[in-house]
Amino acid sequence: MIDSQPAVLAQLARIENDGRETRARVEDLDKLLRGDRGGGDPGLLTEVDRLKQSESRRAVWSVTAMTAAIGAVVAAAWSVLTKGGHQ
Repeated sequence: MIDSQPAVLAQLARIENDGRETRARVEDLDKLLRGDRGGGDPGLLTEVDRLKQSESRRAVWSVTAMTAAIGAVVAAAWSVLTKGGHQ
C-alpha cells in the first residue's frame, strides 16, 4: 500500500492540473461568448444580437422602399391612364 502512494499522488496532481486547464478554457470560452467585462470586446452573444437587430431594421427599410416604389409605379401608371383619357 505504501508503494502506491507516490503513484496516487502523481495521479491527483495530474487531475488537479487538468482541472486548472479546464477552468482556464471555460473562462476563455466565457469571454468569447459574453465579452470582456472590463470594457473590451462585446462578445459573440452581443454581436449576434446586434446582427439580428440590424437585419430587422434592414427588413423594415426594404419593405418601406418596396412600398414606395410600387406606389410610384401605380401613380405613374394612373397619371398616364388619366391623362390619355382626357386628351
